[in-house]
Amino acid sequence: MGKLKYPAIAACLAAFCLFPCTAQRRELDFHLFFEPYFSCVYGQIDEYVYQKYNGSWEQLSRLEWEEKPRWEYGIRVGGAYKKLNVDLHLASSFAAKSGEMRDSDWQNTADWGMKTNYSVSDNKVSSYLDFGGGIGFTFTPMEKFSITPRLEAGYTNILFKAFDGEAWYGTSVTPYTSWDDPAAEHFTFDGNIIDYDRWSIYTYLGLAFSFTPIERLSFDLSLAASPYTYTESTDTHHLRSLKFKDVTSSVFKHFKGSAAVRYSFNDTFSLGLSADGFLGLENKGDSYYTSKKSDSYTKFADEQGGHATKEFAISLFLTIYVF
Repeated sequence: MGKLKYPAIAACLAAFCLFPCTAQRRELDFHLFFEPYFSCVYGQIDEYVYQKYNGSWEQLSRLEWEEKPRWEYGIRVGGAYKKLNVDLHLASSFAAKSGEMRDSDWQNTADWGMKTNYSVSDNKVSSYLDFGGGIGFTFTPMEKFSITPRLEAGYTNILFKAFDGEAWYGTSVTPYTSWDDPAAEHFTFDGNIIDYDRWSIYTYLGLAFSFTPIERLSFDLSLAASPYTYTESTDTHHLRSLKFKDVTSSVFKHFKGSAAVRYSFNDTFSLGLSADGFLGLENKGDSYYTSKKSDSYTKFADEQGGHATKEFAISLFLTIYVF
């Protein structure tokens, strides 16, 4: 009997830590959870180029990178001490085809509203990385309702590759004409055409709300705005052997929101479904260029670069409470 004493005690302690009962977990001041999740993301990232002409900024070019869809997976790790809570997250995406990349140019200075060049290519999400964290403080003004002001910060990076496709160039006609004019030159191309690499350092201020109408069912809503975001994006044009880089910073131009429902099977496991949205308003900054094989950039004197983003995602997540 003595030989079984310590293994039995160890087994009981392990069971206590991994599968606590309701009363035990609610009495603790500190909680810890893991939350793997999987998301289907639909959206589009736009890249702009503006040229200064006769004192005003005119749109010169736009690249539209579709996310149709982007398959994201990740994990959140969080903890709370009484009303203070913190969390970290790490996410990536599967490398897969993701809709189209559309490239448009407006090069007729006599009529800036005329799109002169247009091309369509297949688009692929080559890589994606997002990691960051947040901190919040929860208030409970009513028994079944809580409010949590939050502060977040993090880093995100996405790489697209455009390949194959076809193009129509009205700039091959004298004088310039529209891309869909019968006189415009039409041709096809194969292989890798353009790469787009964008990374951002972001911050968010927001509020999270939670309502639990019955014991194991809860509804969550969160809204946040970015007081500051810094972004660098580089697009490599393989056919032209050129690279272009845009550097932007923005104040309150990025917003996100989430609505979720969560059901707790017991005090260890809960399953949830959320709808998430992200909006990045158009933002302009300095633009640079260099050759494809060089990292020594030259700033454009009369051009600006910019970007905008819109995304919508459906996410499925499993929350595992350790204690």
